[in-house]
Amino acid sequence: MSRADYVSIKYKTTISDVYFASDEDSERFDDWFIGVLTEVGIMGYSTVITPQGVPGISKLEISVDSFDYTHYLEMRVLVDDGVYSYDELADNDVLLDYIDRVVAPDLIQEFDALLTNVSLPMHNGTSFRNLKFDNEDFYCLLGYSEKHDFFPIGAIKNTPFLVEDDYEVYV
Repeated sequence: MSRADYVSIKYKTTISDVYFASDEDSERFDDWFIGVLTEVGIMGYSTVITPQGVPGISKLEISVDSFDYTHYLEMRVLVDDGVYSYDELADNDVLLDYIDRVVAPDLIQEFDALLTNVSLPMHNGTSFRNLKFDNEDFYCLLGYSEKHDFFPIGAIKNTPFLVEDDYEVYV
């Protein structure tokens, strides 16, 4: 029996698959934003729950596994101290259904409560297009016309960062 196999929950966020035009800006942003997520309690988040209605399972240890460069939040669910193998977890439909129906949605509510004050400037509220990120600050690119002089390119809106109700549970 292999130890420490676990179930994963991969959450889409409001910035999943959203990047800056340059890799350097994206990398600087990612480093900075992981710090923001740490400050509000997302990174380092962990909890232990006792599952209801899942025979033979007494404890789920849930923790943040990563927030990667694709901007998805990954959770790790360790079942009964990791005593189950990959196959045992993958074959436990009741457990996986419980995590999908109960655990994953409940975590979204907890995360979004922690994220109430986290927002990001975004182009039309959907992308980082026409923005740069440097020295922990966002910069809007400017356009120029003889008629209007300099003007910001695009409509920049302060957009809440949230964990979306779009996730995948897998072993």
